[in-house]
Amino acid sequence: MEPVKKIEPAKKLALSVARLTVFFAVAGAVAGLISGLITIVNIRLNILAPLIALFLFYVSYKLAAQEKIKNRFLMTPVEESEAEKKVNVIMTGFWSYFVMWLILWVMVYTLLVMY
Repeated sequence: MEPVKKIEPAKKLALSVARLTVFFAVAGAVAGLISGLITIVNIRLNILAPLIALFLFYVSYKLAAQEKIKNRFLMTPVEESEAEKKVNVIMTGFWSYFVMWLILWVMVYTLLVMY
């Protein structure tokens, strides 16, 4: 008797929420580091920190929308039933970006003021 073969469901590439979250968190960390370093140079440049954060969020959003980066880093194979779900890139990435930016901005500024 032949062993029973499992039929695997068809896989399709879809945008991974986990990878998208990590991508925006790393971008937020970079923005927080830059914001903290600029703020420590001159406290009057503090107003530039949110502008830098917004600019880098826009850049990271545009990078996430490029097909080359999306296919290489942000897509994962999933079952066809899950592939139909649309991912809102801006809302998925915003909170991870904002939290990392704010934490690193405050942390870098605090560490550099102490020394």
